[in-house]
Amino acid sequence: MKRLLNICVMPLLCFFAFTSCGDDDHLKEDGPKIDRSEVSFDAVGGRGTIAVSDGGALTATADKDWCSVSVSGSTVTVTVAANPDMTGRTALVSIEAGGSTLAVPVTQAGVILAVDAGELVYTLAGGTKEVIVTKNNMPYTVEIPGDAGWAGYTVSGDTIRFTLAEAAMPRATGASIKAGNVTKNVVLSQQRGYADLLGDWTLQHSAGSFDVTLVQKVENSSYTMNGFVISGAVQSSIELRYNASNGRLVIPNLQYLGDYGIYVYMLLRGANYYAIEDAAQYEGTLDMTQSELTYRFADNGTWTVQAVTGLYLVGTYSDPTVSVATAFASYMDVVLVKK
Repeated sequence: MKRLLNICVMPLLCFFAFTSCGDDDHLKEDGPKIDRSEVSFDAVGGRGTIAVSDGGALTATADKDWCSVSVSGSTVTVTVAANPDMTGRTALVSIEAGGSTLAVPVTQAGVILAVDAGELVYTLAGGTKEVIVTKNNMPYTVEIPGDAGWAGYTVSGDTIRFTLAEAAMPRATGASIKAGNVTKNVVLSQQRGYADLLGDWTLQHSAGSFDVTLVQKVENSSYTMNGFVISGAVQSSIELRYNASNGRLVIPNLQYLGDYGIYVYMLLRGANYYAIEDAAQYEGTLDMTQSELTYRFADNGTWTVQAVTGLYLVGTYSDPTVSVATAFASYMDVVLVKK
C-alpha cells in the first residue's frame, strides 16, 4: 500500500510544479513591451519613435550625448544628431515603466561619400569638366582655395562642374568635396595640350643628357621622339603616347629601334630586371614646380615584377623576349625638359 501511495503522490507533485511554473511564465509576460521601434538612422540623423504598451508611466534615458529622448504618453521619441564620421555608431535607450527596464539599441550609419574622379586636367585654354558624386548619404559642400580665383564651380544634383579660366602658364589647385568629416579631394590643373609638346627637348637621365625632338605621329594621340641615342653617334626613334585626359606622356615597352648588325630594342627596366611584357609603361607627369615645361617619368603600376625606373637598350639576334645578346645603355630616372 505504501508503494502504491508513493506512485500516486508523484503525479500530483509534478502537476502542481508544472502549474506553478506556468503561472510564473504568465506573470513574466505582464509589464511593458515594445510594440514598435523605428530607431535606425542614416548619417544625417533625424527622429524616430519607440512605442511601448502595458507599461503605465514611462521614463527614458540615452547613454550617448548624440542621442536624446523625450516621452509623450506611451511613445518615446528618439532624436539623433548627424554623424560626421565614416564609422557607424550605436547608443542604448533605457525605458523604465512599472518597475521594469527595457533596453533598445539605436543605430546610425556613417558618412558615405564617393566621386568618380580625383583629377581633372585642362589645357591652357581652360573650360568646364565634371565630377560625379557617385555615392553619398548626407549633403556635401565644395570648396576651392581663395587664391584660385581662376577656378569656379556649379552644382546640379550629384554633378559638380568645375570651370577654369584661360591661362598663360600651367597651374593647379585643389577642390575639396566634404560631407561631415569625410573629404574627397580633386586636383584641377591646366597643362599644355598636344601641340604644345611638339618641338625640341632635352632628355635628362641619371648619367647625363642628350637632345631629342618630338614630332607628330598620330594627332592628339602619340609622338615620335627623334634623336634617341643608342650608343655614341648612333641614333634612332621611339614612340611616346599622349594621354589627353590627364596630359601625361607614356613610353610603351618593347620598341624596335632598327637593325644595326644586331636587332636593337628599347625595353623598360627596374632595379634588377628588364621587362618583356607588352603592358609595361614608363609614365611622364608634368612637374608644376618648374618654370620650364618639364615631365618626370616614373612607374605607373603596369609592370607587376618591379617598379619601372628607366630605359634599357639591348641587342638580340632573335627576339628580346627570348634572349638578349648585349646591352648598349641604360637611361635611368628620365626627365624631359622643353627647350
